[in-house]
Parts: sequence; C-alpha cells; structure tokens
Amino acid sequence: MEMLVKAGLLAKVTNKSVTAPIGTILQYQINSVPWAGQELLDSISDDDVWSKTKEYLGDKLGSVSFAVIKSVAAEAVMDML
Repeated sequence: MEMLVKAGLLAKVTNKSVTAPIGTILQYQINSVPWAGQELLDSISDDDVWSKTKEYLGDKLGSVSFAVIKSVAAEAVMDML
C-alpha cells in the first residue's frame, strides 16, 4: 500500500491492526484514488487486456513500474481495436 501511495496511485489510506485467532490482520481503508490511480485501473479493468498484459510481462510483472504496466495495457487495447 505504501508504494501505491508514494507512486500517487492511492491517497488517504488508513490502516489498523486487528487481533484475530489466526494472528494479527492489517486492515486498509482506501478513501481516495487520485487521477493517476484511476487511469491505471481503467487501463487494466478489462479481463482480456489484463490477461494480455500479464502474458506479455510474464515473470517481470512484479518488478516493473506501474507506468510500464499502464503502457503495456494501452498497447494491448490498441492491438484489440
């Protein structure tokens, strides 16, 4: 969550710890999604686009920037037109 806030994709995130029988659980509440976050979500909201994005990035998905993910998703959309 902290990285998403630092990247400007989420704002006003609050969290709290809750003790449960299985251990401590962190709960997050997202109160605001700035424009950059909305654009990223819009670019990957279609299941076909998200599948093509994951397929293209493969193992690198977890290590690339959100800007790269958004760019690859945009290319996937263009390929579908």
